[in-house]
Amino acid sequence: MEASIFQRLHKHLGAPTATGCVLWRELQTGTTGGSIAGGAGRLTVSARAVAWQEVHGAMPKGHKVLVRCGNRLCCNPSHLVLSEHGPS
Repeated sequence: MEASIFQRLHKHLGAPTATGCVLWRELQTGTTGGSIAGGAGRLTVSARAVAWQEVHGAMPKGHKVLVRCGNRLCCNPSHLVLSEHGPS
């Protein structure tokens, strides 16, 4: 049985840092931070978007997940915010 995308996300996250960041420890992509395979033949997706969706549910179309803390590898849902526009 294939692990869910949320199980795969947690497998690749580090312990919280002193600032509360939970950092992605695997494949890093440009300015967007980490990426994770969507599963069986699906495209890769932002690790922090998966972290946000685990807590809040599906993202509205056209939105991005941004980090409040400034660490592009952070996947702590309390450090993430949904934005319709802006840099990733």
